[in-house]
Amino acid sequence: MAGGPSEHQELGRPRAVSPEGRPEGCVRPSRRSQPKPTARPGSWRTPRRQEQGFALVATYLACFRGWSEHLAPGERGYILVIAAERQQTDAIMRFVRALFSETRLLAPLVASSSVDELVLKNGISIAIANFGSPPGWPGLRDTP
Repeated sequence: MAGGPSEHQELGRPRAVSPEGRPEGCVRPSRRSQPKPTARPGSWRTPRRQEQGFALVATYLACFRGWSEHLAPGERGYILVIAAERQQTDAIMRFVRALFSETRLLAPLVASSSVDELVLKNGISIAIANFGSPPGWPGLRDTP
């Protein structure tokens, strides 16, 4: 019961106190003299599970969403995966390729594959880009 007497007071026993004067069971404050160091700018790396999540979302959008109402006949739609570092985009693309190659339902959808792009037979391509200037895509830093 909040605000009521503790079980020690109800039983008439004194409450145990630590040598520092805090009630027993209270956690001692941290004795860390310095705060935990933070990562340097640009050194942050996306955890593996997030890369897998991005690959799963890109695969879902490319395969299980209907884009025909948004595209003209013969027009190709692009699912563009953008990351800060080339290593991140490469990892995401590896997961996308693994999803297509290891899933019997998705494997027949692949028309062709290159380093930066996975072309599907349904008129959608999954492509990767980073904040630099990837081949075939305008650099994102060049946009106004």
